Amino acid sequence: MCGIAGFISAQDTPDARSTAVGRMCTSMLHRGPDDGGMETVGDATLGMRRLAIFDPTHGHQPMVTPDGRHILIFNGAIYNFRVLRDELAVAGYPFRTNCDTEVLLAAYARWGEQCLPRLQGMFAFAVWDAHERTLFLARDPFGIKPLYYHQEIGGRLLFASELNALLTSGAFNAEIDPQAVADYLAWFAVPAPRTIYRGVRSLRPGECATLRDGHLVIRSYWNFGSMRHDQAVCATPEDFTAELRRRLEATIRAHVVADVPVGAFLSGGLDSAIVTGLMTRLTGTRLKTFSIGFAEAGYSEDWLQSPFSRLSVAGTHPP
Repeated sequence: MCGIAGFISAQDTPDARSTAVGRMCTSMLHRGPDDGGMETVGDATLGMRRLAIFDPTHGHQPMVTPDGRHILIFNGAIYNFRVLRDELAVAGYPFRTNCDTEVLLAAYARWGEQCLPRLQGMFAFAVWDAHERTLFLARDPFGIKPLYYHQEIGGRLLFASELNALLTSGAFNAEIDPQAVADYLAWFAVPAPRTIYRGVRSLRPGECATLRDGHLVIRSYWNFGSMRHDQAVCATPEDFTAELRRRLEATIRAHVVADVPVGAFLSGGLDSAIVTGLMTRLTGTRLKTFSIGFAEAGYSEDWLQSPFSRLSVAGTHPP
């Protein structure tokens, strides 16, 4: 979990933008205690807080391409970054780190928006193109990583990983949106892209956006209808079970790739039991696991009190 923030404006001074982005990044220290950075180029000021997962020593952000054209801030993880790195290295990109951040930067520099279908992972990122003076934003297909923004008439744009971060910028007045309140009372949630604040919106899952000359154009690059349907349907329950197991193992194998220790969060339910069991089996190690506990036992997500605490996954008991 990292935190990104940015302020794009031709009306505000670089110092004013840096102050606002600095406030947003400070408010997201809990999202990224390992490192932080800020970069101002032209009308853009980008900042971030980093939680280091891949190549902790390197991977400082904002990250800039060798030619200085593209500046990236990124929250998330690209699980197939090593495969993409090999392809981009063959094409001549001069990699300086072993982190997924630089692979994402290189992928965007080479393929632009068309890099998105190649990415396997969870992400919210922003790229400033210093030559074109444009900003590109994108969020992963399932919306695992959040991204909020506020745009004013004239093109002034602020964005961040958290609503509270936008509020701490001090660059605009936040007001409660009555329509959002009505939505919450009706649905117990505020449907995206609206948020509880007037003028603050969320980039929806599978969406990307380009800011050019003050105009923000948002489009969808992924939806369920775009998924492949050329694979054979399982003929028997046994085939379905085997295929489900294969896919679960494949995705967990991708998720446990890291340069730091990997653990599991136990909710006391079936999902986390299966994930933890498969992680233990695939890694061959005893994982560090975590649960949430409260003074009122009935509210605790306690593994030991769970009916699944003795669940066996392929003969392996989660710790």
